[in-house]
Amino acid sequence: MSEALGLKWSDVEFGAGIINLGRAVVHQHVGEMKTEASQKPVPMDGALATALRDWSTQAPYRQPEDWVFASPKMNGKQPYWPETPLKCFVQPAAKRLGIAKQIGWHSFRRTFATLLKGSGEDVKTTQELMRHANSRLTLDVYAQALTPAKRAAHLKVVEMIRPTGTDSVPLRSHAEKVESLRA
Repeated sequence: MSEALGLKWSDVEFGAGIINLGRAVVHQHVGEMKTEASQKPVPMDGALATALRDWSTQAPYRQPEDWVFASPKMNGKQPYWPETPLKCFVQPAAKRLGIAKQIGWHSFRRTFATLLKGSGEDVKTTQELMRHANSRLTLDVYAQALTPAKRAAHLKVVEMIRPTGTDSVPLRSHAEKVESLRA
């Protein structure tokens, strides 16, 4: 979130489809990025580019050196505090969607890492998209195995150690067993 709050319009390259982040804002203090990995450009999806382009036409502060998420209370001289959009927009939206779990900015990072891993992305790509200095942090703290992937991995191991040629019942996932009982 500190990188997003540090974003200025001059950092967004719509034509190239990238965002160049060169600063972080923590407790309204503008500082350096944590790591060298944090300083690499971030790819920008077309939908994000469209949303940012739309915001750039509506934002009260839209000059190249203005903050993308400038605080109107601070007359655009500082970005929002991270808690403001979280409490005013994100958490109410989660509540409307029936999400009872507490949502914070790291919820999005964990979800992003988990979805990347679950979709088969390699560790290095996930690490770089997460902007981590090393893959250990990515795997140990952020990425979680999805249940279908865990189930498939478990079944592979069981099939490797199960004796062949026995009359044992074929292994199926819990979902497959439930489905066969319904039929």
